[in-house]
Amino acid sequence: MKMPLGLFTNKFSPKKGAPRKTPSLSNLDLDATQRNTEFGMDYGPIKLKLGANEILFDGGEWISGKMCTF
Repeated sequence: MKMPLGLFTNKFSPKKGAPRKTPSLSNLDLDATQRNTEFGMDYGPIKLKLGANEILFDGGEWISGKMCTF
């Protein structure tokens, strides 16, 4: 007795959905002032606090202890 092979084939094939749109990560559409504001090198002094220890990087030197004011 032969079994028909059509019973064991997979007839289910779902349709693919549309690809999702990802937001643009490009900063090419910003003008120069916006780009400088968002990504520029304008930042303040680097401050680091670990537990009770506080240090500040200012003028190329690390300042620690009571001399640095946060």
